[in-house]
Amino acid sequence: MVPDRLPTGVRPAALAAVAFLAVQAAWLGHIFPYTSDTAGYVGIAWQIAHTGRLADPVAFFGRQVPDPSVHWPPGLPALLAVFAATGLDPTLAGRALSVAAGAAVVALLAATLASLVRGRALLIACTWAVLTPALTFAAQRVTAEPLFTALAFSALVLAGRAAARPTARAAWFGAGFLAALATGTRWAGVALAPALAVAWIAAPRRTFQSRVAAAAWASLGAALVLVPLAWWRMQAGDGPRVPFDGSPWTVLAFAGRGLSDTLIVGTLGGGIVPALIAVEAARGRDGPPSREQARVTALVHGTFVVASIALLVVTGFFIYFDSLDLRTLAPVVPSTLVLAALGATAVAPRIARARLRLPAVALGLSSVAMLHGAILVEALGRLPDAGVATRDVVELALRLPPTTKVPVLTVNPMFAVLRPDLLWRRPQRGPNDVLVPMDVVLAAHPEHRGGPVVYPRDLADSWARDARADFCVRTTCLGTLPKADP
Repeated sequence: MVPDRLPTGVRPAALAAVAFLAVQAAWLGHIFPYTSDTAGYVGIAWQIAHTGRLADPVAFFGRQVPDPSVHWPPGLPALLAVFAATGLDPTLAGRALSVAAGAAVVALLAATLASLVRGRALLIACTWAVLTPALTFAAQRVTAEPLFTALAFSALVLAGRAAARPTARAAWFGAGFLAALATGTRWAGVALAPALAVAWIAAPRRTFQSRVAAAAWASLGAALVLVPLAWWRMQAGDGPRVPFDGSPWTVLAFAGRGLSDTLIVGTLGGGIVPALIAVEAARGRDGPPSREQARVTALVHGTFVVASIALLVVTGFFIYFDSLDLRTLAPVVPSTLVLAALGATAVAPRIARARLRLPAVALGLSSVAMLHGAILVEALGRLPDAGVATRDVVELALRLPPTTKVPVLTVNPMFAVLRPDLLWRRPQRGPNDVLVPMDVVLAAHPEHRGGPVVYPRDLADSWARDARADFCVRTTCLGTLPKADP
């Protein structure tokens, strides 16, 4: 029997997912899909599927190739390896997975927002979720952030629901299991631990026995993932790390700029979106959620946002710090929008008698449109022409030999994305480190003599005595290293 009415949240979730997919289709080909990490994820997936070993085929100077001490969690590579084992291209599978994970996040976010606001307030909130630049850029790239965001936000939603129901053993188990899966996708998943702990502590009307049972079920779900993950970590060791030797004030300055530009402005529209939600929520017929539900939800998502940002800042003092940007902050975007909706419902009764509702909505929507456009233009301005850059990667990949006896020496690992079957070495000691001089590289690894090398065109003059250019695209050359000293 078909119900007369869909459950609350199903329709907004479906519509938001479809709208998000439409936005992704519109941006397809305009956002460069690879980052420096993509080659590692895809290469590890290829190694798992074809050799059965968990190793990174893109190693750094001084490290063996393939490098077994990868510093990425195995979650995304293992999933891509499943596609590779079935004959599918892991790179294309990664792009499809990112889009699907982004659509799942938006759908779950819309369903969550539907329990907080109604009517046009919900429409505004869901529209901004669909158009938020951080989620758009994350879904267009082959990185771990989309999958991590989907797993982490699902764990937070389950934890919030489990806290509201004393006998929700399955929800606690699922929250722990998904949180562990998220941690197995990105180490930033450890920020979920305090969020789940807050949900467990803040759960109302709980007996001692029910709290012990909830903790046991959540721990069991997490242990099913974390125990084998910890065993692998001890076996594999750590990957290369480059300490950040700058001033602590530099790290904090980068963090502050990232928070203001990306999270506060880019996610919340500089306060415009919460104000619009509040204005429309004040006119809604349905009231806000119960005070207890709002309190637990705010604590869970607020804890995750604070812990995630703190983790990014703290790790900046120990490894090279790239600032908080659209990519690293994408996982906290859904929780930030949930907090905005909760804040809007809290202040909505105070502005219920607003006489400038329609002008305020018109001004707010136009401001949101201009703000969103400005963010996208600025972000795209920092990227190469996506179509040209993608063609460069494809053309150079086609020119690479079918097999090589030695690893390909490369400065830009993104050109290894489409050739995960080859082994690669970077003339750097760690991520974001300076290049090691070519004579030092060849002295330490003489097997590279006579082998292929991929290097930027702006290094063509300085590398002229060390490499012969065989083929060049717009930004990069494929050459051959000399067999002996000239």
